[in-house]
Amino acid sequence: MARIQYPDLGGDPEIRAAAEAVDKARDGALPNLYRMLLHEPSLATTWLRLGSWLRYRGRLDDRTRELIICRVGARTRSAYELHHHSPLVLAAGVSQAQLDALDHPEPPRGLFTDRERDLIHYADAVLAAAVTDRHTTAVRRWLADAELVELTGLVAYYLAVSRFLAAMAVEVEAVH
Repeated sequence: MARIQYPDLGGDPEIRAAAEAVDKARDGALPNLYRMLLHEPSLATTWLRLGSWLRYRGRLDDRTRELIICRVGARTRSAYELHHHSPLVLAAGVSQAQLDALDHPEPPRGLFTDRERDLIHYADAVLAAAVTDRHTTAVRRWLADAELVELTGLVAYYLAVSRFLAAMAVEVEAVH
């Protein structure tokens, strides 16, 4: 159960307008993450814009983006993130064995490409606030500077998402 109740969507016009923006951007869905964020409508819409840019307008390919999001979800123990992104990472071509391995501290050799392993190690370093020149050099073999910045922002954003979800005890949506 969430730590505070979700706001009433029918009362405050600012909450209603923000809820409609989320609903439109998420193809008719109002995920519990955004329902909770609607307590502060400006935060909800700002969060939506950044998340939407990272998911739909960035330079990283779908497989890379979803692989890293699921790594963040696995390492932060975010059932909510994994619930939402596991189908997306599988649809992007990641195997179930690879998805399952994202929970391991060290991704098994042979299961991921060298590129994927370097990106996973970099994501782990960002999560631990322990990025070194070695991490950056390894990732720059595969990514342009703009993509490195995007990758770093992606990890930081989904770390923030996972921490918000945990702090507010936001539940995974019920299946209807």
